[in-house]
Amino acid sequence: MKRFKPITTREQMRTEQPMTSVVRVSDDGLVRLPEQALSTVRLRHFASGLDVPEAAPIPGCGDVTDVTGFTEWIAGRRPYISLGWDWVLDVLHGHTFLKRTGEPRSNFMLVDGHMRDLGMAASLRRLTVIVDGLAWNKTVWPFIVQRYGG
Repeated sequence: MKRFKPITTREQMRTEQPMTSVVRVSDDGLVRLPEQALSTVRLRHFASGLDVPEAAPIPGCGDVTDVTGFTEWIAGRRPYISLGWDWVLDVLHGHTFLKRTGEPRSNFMLVDGHMRDLGMAASLRRLTVIVDGLAWNKTVWPFIVQRYGG
């Protein structure tokens, strides 16, 4: 199994490789991608934002709250592969960072060499490895600060 190469610079994130020879859109709307082609996928930031907190009566000051949000990344040219996940703002030893929460979501399914689905569970496990290998904080945090003025 090939290891996914994390993307660390903006120039690398913009680098796209035509994937029309390795991807196809199925009738169910999912993009099928051979597992061996996963290492060629170059993700770029598409959008990020803060979650809108649910309106609730404020019983008093000093309640603990979490700052949460989402991020979406895309790869290739049509058909685009989309990969998104949720995050929470965390502070550790005075350093602010974003931490992924839950499983990633995507519009693609990994397939084997015979184009048979590996299943959503296997695809999500690989996606989790990909997300956790990306230096996504370096892109998303400045984007959130700029967008929300913080």
